[in-house]
Amino acid sequence: MGDFLHALILQPLFNLLISIYSVLPGHDFGLAIILMTIIIRLLLWPLLRKQIHQQKAMKELRPEIKKIKKKSKGDRQKEAMLMQELYKEREINPLASVGVLLIQLPILATLFIMLRNLLGAEGDAVVQEFTRNSYQFVQNQPFIQSIIADPKNFTTNLLGLLELHNSNVLLAVTAGLAQYFQSKQLRPDTSDAKSLRDILGDAKEGKDVKMGEQNAAIMNTSTKFFPVITFFFALNLPAALALYWTVSNGLGALQYKLALQEEVEQLDPELKEKKPKTKGRKNGK
Repeated sequence: MGDFLHALILQPLFNLLISIYSVLPGHDFGLAIILMTIIIRLLLWPLLRKQIHQQKAMKELRPEIKKIKKKSKGDRQKEAMLMQELYKEREINPLASVGVLLIQLPILATLFIMLRNLLGAEGDAVVQEFTRNSYQFVQNQPFIQSIIADPKNFTTNLLGLLELHNSNVLLAVTAGLAQYFQSKQLRPDTSDAKSLRDILGDAKEGKDVKMGEQNAAIMNTSTKFFPVITFFFALNLPAALALYWTVSNGLGALQYKLALQEEVEQLDPELKEKKPKTKGRKNGK
């Protein structure tokens, strides 16, 4: 990893993790990962809200997009021009959600490298990881000093039950399930979309295949494919990575639900008033 990315992303994440680890009662590495993941997800909350807003806005434009496609009659240049005018009129950036994803990818990649290097280190290599990546004020914390003095003080378990240094089938399963639910939430409504097999069949027969149908089919396939890939990756990696992936996607699903509810309430201010209120006891009964 380059010096720039190391200083910009890896070091802050490393110091966040080991700072939590050093002050937690019992110095539970698994709980430190969970708390770090919660903090990261809270920092990404504004980006997720923006992504949800763009997705809902794009969904509402579908009838207009269908009209444009019909009006352009296969003229790609005319279609693109009309689409740009529509996006400009509604103040929508169709690439905004992609930008949000691109911001998150370096964080995910850096966490993977950081945890892999830290958990793969032994003896003097543990000391090197701590001294090379930690800020001086973090390095001066008593527990971190004890690890530098004796690497055996660095333990990597969760609640004293799971050793996160090794792979774990249970966490691999939860990582795959969390990936599935998160992917399913982010997937647009494609209930009437063709399958990838049907699209490939149409293309083989020389039929015109629309780009929208291709994208929908790929999205449907990836929703089923990525969780399986996540499971097998997690099964062959330290359980700490599977723990992070499980918690991150689980929190992401919860944030998505909250952001979606917030979006609905903004469109319908009376929704809050329509929510059923908890009935209290009357007359002491």
